[in-house]
Amino acid sequence: YKVRLVSTIGTKGQKCPRWHVDHVPLRLVMSLAGPGCVYIPYEMEVEHLTFVDRNALNGSDEADSTRANELILPHGEREIAVYAKEGDAILLMGRAWEGEIQQPSSSQMERGTMILAAPHRSPSLCSDEIRVLLVVDYVSRD
Repeated sequence: YKVRLVSTIGTKGQKCPRWHVDHVPLRLVMSLAGPGCVYIPYEMEVEHLTFVDRNALNGSDEADSTRANELILPHGEREIAVYAKEGDAILLMGRAWEGEIQQPSSSQMERGTMILAAPHRSPSLCSDEIRVLLVVDYVSRD
């Protein structure tokens, strides 16, 4: 396991404002102070198949994170995103767990046969807002 404490203050300290998936098998993220991460549960993505452009996740060359987020979630995040609170422990499956899986077909997702890495991002912070995260990654021994 790899364990980190990550602290940030305000908008300049926002670590991951862009929607992305991690390249680890499994990550636990828990906010010890301040808001938790914003993530899309698998069930919500299956229910709203066209809401997440998985080709744009970690693959967009767009320099502006706001514009990149609009490409990744063309319908916005309002209906599918969950906003974790301080103290919530969130387990996020990463891309290393799903292996060499390509963009799933709608029928695979509808049948629940495709398990994919969890899209997430850091929450927006006010100018003087503090956030402290506990991050635990499962890393393979290979």
